[in-house]
Formats: sequence, structure tokens, C-alpha cells
Amino acid sequence: MNAKALGELASQLALHVAAMKPNYLVEADVPQEVKEKVIAEEEKDKKKALEKFLAREVMMEQELATSDEPLKIRDLIAAKEKEGLGRLTLREWALFNIGA
Repeated sequence: MNAKALGELASQLALHVAAMKPNYLVEADVPQEVKEKVIAEEEKDKKKALEKFLAREVMMEQELATSDEPLKIRDLIAAKEKEGLGRLTLREWALFNIGA
């Protein structure tokens, strides 16, 4: 495993979490009641409303905040796995606000 590349990925993810403040890691973590509320609040395109919510609130569905190109977090991790970092699993993160 390449420790430098893994460290760079960790830094990218840390910056992303600080910028985007995701509430969930994967879609399966979003409670069904929350999904139902999002759908109920939308009158027109319920599927699109849910997709927008997931893209805003779910880390793996978010676009990488530190990239100029559209790149979802899940795609970034998959690319790093293919580059030789091996199987990567993100289980949790913590965000600390100091002085907020």
C-alpha cells in the first residue's frame, strides 16, 4: 500500500467533509422517514427531489469539493483502489467546529 497516496486521499476527504458537511455516508444510512419527508415536500418531480437531497447530504453521492471536475466521492475512492491502494472502506468521520 502506498502510504503517501493514502495520506493524500485522507487529506482530500478531510477537506471535503469540512467544506460539504455531509450528514450521511451512504444512501442506506438515510432513514426512510427522511426520504419520505423529502418526497412528500416535492409536488412535481419526486424522484429528482430525492436525488438532489442525496447529492447534497450523502457523502458518497457528493461531488468532491476540492476538484474542478465533477467527481463523486465514490468514484474517487474506486479510482484510488484501481491505482493500487487496495480495498478502501470509509466507515465514519467526525467534524469538529471550533468557535462555532
